[in-house]
Amino acid sequence: MLDSESRKSIELKPFDFIDSMLLLRREEKEHLVIQLAMEGKTTREMVKTAHVSLKDIGSIIRRFTGEESEYQNKTPSMTSKAFAMFKENKSRVDVAIALNLNAEDVVTLFEDYMSLLNLDKHLKRTLKMLSTKFHGGSTPSVLWTGNGHHIYQPVDGIVFEKTDIFYEFLPYLDGRDLTTEFLRFSERFFTNGKSDPQHSPSVKSCLIRVPGTFNAKNGEEVRIIQKWDGKGPQYNG
Repeated sequence: MLDSESRKSIELKPFDFIDSMLLLRREEKEHLVIQLAMEGKTTREMVKTAHVSLKDIGSIIRRFTGEESEYQNKTPSMTSKAFAMFKENKSRVDVAIALNLNAEDVVTLFEDYMSLLNLDKHLKRTLKMLSTKFHGGSTPSVLWTGNGHHIYQPVDGIVFEKTDIFYEFLPYLDGRDLTTEFLRFSERFFTNGKSDPQHSPSVKSCLIRVPGTFNAKNGEEVRIIQKWDGKGPQYNG
């Protein structure tokens, strides 16, 4: 029979294995970025090939060249400089000249800047809509997934198929799940149609991002932007 310490060490092994795999993946990405940089690839080509963000590419290259600590202590990132100039309504040509960047990098930075602006705007609108419709009773969890936001608002709800007032809708669903259809409608409604068209939640399957993991498409870490306050609107049926 194993003692408590032995059991504890065995229980930790799966987590140690996962940590090792994540570390290996990061190291592989770093090696690939360095190789691409030495081949003279543009940062945009590196993003597509290595699936890492512009910020991570800059950090990897600076670590490789030994400039990381000096860069962090003395100067903001190139991305920050470009974003600051875009915020001041500087043109992309002005940014390219001022920061000595090639056209592809400036276009990528501008696309990232506009994407962030739009995402922030839509997030604020969605949270406001939730708060309005739930009479101020909504402070959901918000995650940054690397490409957008996920919002999680627990509610006390119902199963539509088991509630008689919704029976009249069933013939129009052509065999589809009414509760699932309502979930999908809610996503479109609260986001004003700005939700990911590829995201189709259902009562049987719903993608949930885990904070601290990494988005495989771009290497971005999944982060918590806002935590649920433990409260939620009640269904009064």
